[in-house]
Amino acid sequence: MLKVVGKISELEKNEIRNLNNHKIGLEELIPILDKKSMLYKRAVADLENTSKLYTNWWKHHAEKYQWERGKREWIVLFKSNEIVIEL
Repeated sequence: MLKVVGKISELEKNEIRNLNNHKIGLEELIPILDKKSMLYKRAVADLENTSKLYTNWWKHHAEKYQWERGKREWIVLFKSNEIVIEL
């Protein structure tokens, strides 16, 4: 069961969507790259940086809006800009 614990602005939604999409793209790319290549090293560094930005986005907004915590991480419903948790 999901519970709505908050709502974010359109700008905030776009920020987290972009970070999430970039993170997923890198996670899918890295396994197919040659581990000795410069591209692999850059992708790993980019993933590390993007993951930090992603985590920091959630921390910042959770504090800003005082979102209740659930069993797992918060979820963004992109169509409605709502933040939900699993009960």
